[in-house]
Amino acid sequence: MKLKQYLIDGVDDVDLEKMTDWQKIINKDCKQYVKEVGLFDTPIDRNNIFTKVLFRGFQTPPPDWRIEKNQVRKDRRPRYIPERLHKHLGDLTKEMFGWNTRTEGLFTGSFSIAGSFGQPRVVIPIGKYRYIYLGDDELETLYIMYDLWLQQTPYDELEEIVKKYNPSGLRPFLRSRKGNDRWECIVNCKEYYVMSMDIIKQISGNSK
Repeated sequence: MKLKQYLIDGVDDVDLEKMTDWQKIINKDCKQYVKEVGLFDTPIDRNNIFTKVLFRGFQTPPPDWRIEKNQVRKDRRPRYIPERLHKHLGDLTKEMFGWNTRTEGLFTGSFSIAGSFGQPRVVIPIGKYRYIYLGDDELETLYIMYDLWLQQTPYDELEEIVKKYNPSGLRPFLRSRKGNDRWECIVNCKEYYVMSMDIIKQISGNSK
């Protein structure tokens, strides 16, 4: 089964007859993620979706019935923090984790975090990927540090927070999450699928 049967210019308007085929496609294209988080171990519903998927906020999201295949931008520029802080965080994560999260990362997280940046959509990394994530308390501390840094917070204090990012154990971390939690997961991948919560539920075998 070839993806081009369903995607035209990276877009697929989904109908119910394709849901089984799409699960096969995602199992193949997103094998690492599907296995790591147990994406299709059980049908996805409104209760467990927050423990299985990553969300990203979009200013112009795809329609609810559409699946898109996007590439991770390599020319990402900061929207909410100064360029010098953007560069420093990139250098820190490059040194600590082996890749620059600010220029090589896809920023995802909880539904509530995604909603702070746009309309939340489910994102699924394609192919091999790496990640780091930060839980509720540490994330709030990091946001506070951003504000303090604008008032000349020393670099070493920010470094201590960045060290709290975790580069492994995504499945148990997600399994412990709730719908109103606030957390961040930065993913290093080349491409990813974007879809609505209703679509991923139906792809997983949940027809309700």
